[in-house]
Amino acid sequence: QNPSAMVLRIAPTLFMSWFLFFPKMSSADYPSCAPGLTCSKITPSNHPNMHFDCAYVQPANARALVYHMHGNDGPRSKGMFFDLMLQLSEAGFSSLACDQRGYSPEASPNEMPEYYYDKLVGDIFSIVNASGL
Repeated sequence: QNPSAMVLRIAPTLFMSWFLFFPKMSSADYPSCAPGLTCSKITPSNHPNMHFDCAYVQPANARALVYHMHGNDGPRSKGMFFDLMLQLSEAGFSSLACDQRGYSPEASPNEMPEYYYDKLVGDIFSIVNASGL
C-alpha cells in the first residue's frame, strides 16, 4: 500500500484524537466583535444548517480578500485577528475571520468525521463564497 495514502488516512485521526483530549490551548477571552468591523453569521449554501460566527471589513475599492483562520484557541477565536483586520483595511484589503467548525455554536456537529480536514478545508471555500466579499 502507498505510504503517502496511509499517512493521509492516519493524520486526521491523530489530529482529532489530540483535538478531543486537548480542546483548548489558550485562556484568551476574545471579544465577539470590534468597532469598525461588521459581525454576523454566514451560512454556506452547501451547509444550510451550519451558521458560522464571522467578522469582516471591506474597504472601498478593496485590492484583495484576506481570510484569517484561527487554530485551536477557544471561543470567539476570530477575535485574535480584529486589530490586524482593521490595519489591513487601512491598506486597502478586505478581511474575513470566522469562528471555525466546532467553535461557532451553530456550526458544531457532534460526529468526529465532521471535523476531518476535507470538511475543514471545504468550509473555508464555502464561507468565502457565501460572504460575497
